[in-house]
Amino acid sequence: MNELSEHLSKLLEESVSDAFLATISLVPKQIENEVMLDDECIISSIGFIGSIEGSIAICLPNSSACQIVSRMIHSTLDDANREVIDGIAEQINMIAGGVKMKLMKETEHSFEISIPTTIKGNRMVILSDFSNTHRISFHYCFEDIVFSLSLIYKLREDKNELEQKKKNARSRAFDRLNKLMGEK
Repeated sequence: MNELSEHLSKLLEESVSDAFLATISLVPKQIENEVMLDDECIISSIGFIGSIEGSIAICLPNSSACQIVSRMIHSTLDDANREVIDGIAEQINMIAGGVKMKLMKETEHSFEISIPTTIKGNRMVILSDFSNTHRISFHYCFEDIVFSLSLIYKLREDKNELEQKKKNARSRAFDRLNKLMGEK
């Protein structure tokens, strides 16, 4: 794991703890086993772009989503309705916002976040095997609530800076070639 991934992992863990402590007064415990989502589930994702770009997503069974939001609003919800979807979207928004603020405070990296996108369905899995991306995943459990959290990112390169690097590399190659030709 590279240095940025390690740092983002730490910030993600802190932000999850902060968000859940603020909304439901509990800190979820990280578990080793991947959360299996065979039942109806919810994925709420928030994209970000800046010096790094990617997304942060929470994935959880409807029953866990209902329990989390029930605790947030101090009422009992048994169906993953609009209120539950909005509550889970707010959780991912708080987590992403926490990562953003801590990252900006502690490093030269920064990003802007989008609005959350939330989907509901069966047997959903977050896939992300794109080139040059890194994935950080954590799985959580507390009481009978389970969820997974994924942060997928890559460093963003400025197109002008990239073009300049290419020009400089070509120029160095020609200079080296000319020097080698002159030595013969």
